[in-house]
Amino acid sequence: MLAYVFRRLLWAIPTLWLAITITFFGLGATFDRAEGNAFGEALNGPSRGPGFGAAEEPFVFEGPPHEQYLRFLAGAVRLDWGASVSNDNRPATDVLRETFRVTAGIGLLAFLLAAALGIPLGALAAARRGWTDRAITSGATLAYSFPSLVLAILLLALSVRTVAVFPITWNGTWSSYPLPILVLALSTGGYLARVTRVAVLDVLGQDYVRTARSKGLGEGVVRRRHVLANALPTILGALGPTLGLLLAGSLLVEYAFGAPGTGKLLLDGFAERDYPLILAGVSLYTTLVLVANLAADVAAGLADPRIRGGIR
Repeated sequence: MLAYVFRRLLWAIPTLWLAITITFFGLGATFDRAEGNAFGEALNGPSRGPGFGAAEEPFVFEGPPHEQYLRFLAGAVRLDWGASVSNDNRPATDVLRETFRVTAGIGLLAFLLAAALGIPLGALAAARRGWTDRAITSGATLAYSFPSLVLAILLLALSVRTVAVFPITWNGTWSSYPLPILVLALSTGGYLARVTRVAVLDVLGQDYVRTARSKGLGEGVVRRRHVLANALPTILGALGPTLGLLLAGSLLVEYAFGAPGTGKLLLDGFAERDYPLILAGVSLYTTLVLVANLAADVAAGLADPRIRGGIR
């Protein structure tokens, strides 16, 4: 098992490097050279953290692009992305740390709600073919396909037109969380329902399930010992990509509800050309997705040795 985890880590490290490298040069490509070295200055204004010259003089990228890139990597290894120019030149890592608590709270609760809704409904759709299957599948497809921003706007409009149980603007209390959580959970839950339905249907069609039923085993025992046990690795493997859906949706959902989270912060950073903040945010999001996928792969490998053995 340790060898399997090690192999997955070997893939995760170059993926993270590639993501931040593409982001670095992608931002550099948008720089108007007529403005001088504004890209380098913005990328590293006055820094109060370790690296980048700790505090007397602002470290400014100078020289050819490859030298700028090497200096950038040297700081990134120390988790020093420079100063966030849109947040009073505070270290970008400190700014992200403050806002990530809101994003993590919304994302974690949305993930739990999506799993609690999507997995049982997907299993129910596979077990009861007919109108139940069609209704659940249609609802899951609609929820998965519906844009999160449009759903957020509809919920906000509904709150204005009806009795406002939850506030339409963020006030920092528990009552601000349900609407953004619901928006994110519906889309992710629809995805999990579809994955679960396909996984369970695939197992139900296997010969060993028919053999177990022919031996006189009860339907509950068959589903628990054979169907669920063999569909579980596929379901666990799908939990990792759901974090990517949640993070992508959080960018617009947080902005729509005014939640002071990392998603809204990054959108503001793009508008302000806050390169250190963008690079730190991309690195954070990429790391979270890689860790989530790694955890899902490890969990699936524990449930099914064929996965970590490379058979599936």
